[in-house]
Amino acid sequence: MRRVLFSLALLFAFSVIAPSNALADGCGSAGNSQYFDPLQSCNTQPPPPTHTSSTPPPVTTYPTVTQPTVTVAASSDPGSKSLPFTGLNLVPVIVIAVALVGGGLVLRRLAAHDG
Repeated sequence: MRRVLFSLALLFAFSVIAPSNALADGCGSAGNSQYFDPLQSCNTQPPPPTHTSSTPPPVTTYPTVTQPTVTVAASSDPGSKSLPFTGLNLVPVIVIAVALVGGGLVLRRLAAHDG
């Protein structure tokens, strides 16, 4: 049993340490090896030019798009301190958690009476 625990601890240590060593130099990601970043010191050479002819590539212009303005109506009560709902409704989560914990306690009590 002691050997199994030692093996699991060793496996856990390697799984935690190995990824950090692979990314320790900051240049190990695919993005850094594929794209040139002039502000990073690990890029040793600029990427080869993609356009080899002496004429410049054609410039494509796109029409500008204006964003419509959105007005937000202010609360009629300036003393109101409520925030808009932006998250998860916790009532079902709490009900499920209580049901799971209660079911676990019931099973534990039933197992204690049988044993």
